[in-house]
Amino acid sequence: MIRSVEHVVFGESGLNNHNNIDLPKDAVSLLVVLWALIILPKRERQAARDADAENAQQNEMFGIDRPMPSAESVSPLISYKALLSDFGNQLGKKTRLDGNLKRLENHGLIGRKGEDIVEGPLLDLLLDYDVLAPRILDGTLSAVLAKARAEEANTAELSQNNSEVRQET
Repeated sequence: MIRSVEHVVFGESGLNNHNNIDLPKDAVSLLVVLWALIILPKRERQAARDADAENAQQNEMFGIDRPMPSAESVSPLISYKALLSDFGNQLGKKTRLDGNLKRLENHGLIGRKGEDIVEGPLLDLLLDYDVLAPRILDGTLSAVLAKARAEEANTAELSQNNSEVRQET
């Protein structure tokens, strides 16, 4: 990697373009976490409901659409205190987390009901379910991190072996 372009590519300003509504890195991370906690379970229930409906329709002469439950009844509430205790250290502690939650609320991505965080009108539309859901559900991030750790261990082992060879000569 060329160090002179590192800040341009990975710096805070690199994320602040048209497709992330000027959110800093930790706010984007918070957004993905909230999406995974709120939207992902809702979509999984909808997919299971559709699969059940297809199986049930096979036995019926006339298909009957069951009423769709309201968003309030299927979207889970996320406790602010639980979010802070689970992800506070990774997302910038209480002050930074509060600021990012306010940003997300101002953009209509989340709503607040007292101490609880609820789905906003735009949260379900923001991220592509077909792309992001398999990455979260199948644990792609954990596989990527495991691969990076293995490569780091291999690099450390190679450098240790090289230093032993130099000492012997």
